[in-house]
Amino acid sequence: MGLFVWLGTWQLHRAEEKQAALAHMQQRGAEPPVALPDRLADPVAWRYRPVEVQGRYDPAFQILLDNQVLDGRVGYRVLTPLRRPGRAEAVLVDRGWVPASADRSVLPQVSVDGGLRYVRGTLYVPYGEGFRLGDVSDEAVGWPRRVQYLDFDAFSRMLPYPVAPYLVRLDPAAADGFERRWPTTPFSPDRHLGYAVQWFALAAAVLVLYLGYHLRRRTDAGGE
Repeated sequence: MGLFVWLGTWQLHRAEEKQAALAHMQQRGAEPPVALPDRLADPVAWRYRPVEVQGRYDPAFQILLDNQVLDGRVGYRVLTPLRRPGRAEAVLVDRGWVPASADRSVLPQVSVDGGLRYVRGTLYVPYGEGFRLGDVSDEAVGWPRRVQYLDFDAFSRMLPYPVAPYLVRLDPAAADGFERRWPTTPFSPDRHLGYAVQWFALAAAVLVLYLGYHLRRRTDAGGE
């Protein structure tokens, strides 16, 4: 019972953390965009910050983040390297969601012009590594390259240049993007609250069983 209560309390704390993250995202989203610095000492401090960055898309080396579900449909998120003038390190721009074909051998058309442009979007740093099963990609050749999760170190090895350890989520009003309804946190506060209720319910069930067992023992002992 103590374990279940602890787990329920932990889920309540997680709900508070996610609510704070949502509030932070909304606050940051209201700020005007700023120029993305050449290097970020603490990318996490920039999470959800509106930014602008100049560069050229590299359409030859695009990444498709697999198993992305939107409105019950399975698809990909399209990650396109943006090469900044005078910088070896590229920035991956998340250009949005595209549906997947029923035939896994058929990849979506995600071509884009490689001309110089200003990209406006929101800087995003993933929340930890999460659960990973297998290699980041089961494909050794060919582009666009399908990947199963975000791994910026692996992306730097795949591409002919390093990439920054964050994404720029393309502004919904910007050109050359796909469907853009960005997720916020891995789990919503409501889901954590639901888990907390389940753990507290299990604790209550254990207590009821405990009391029922001992009441029955006393009744049996009194009958003897």
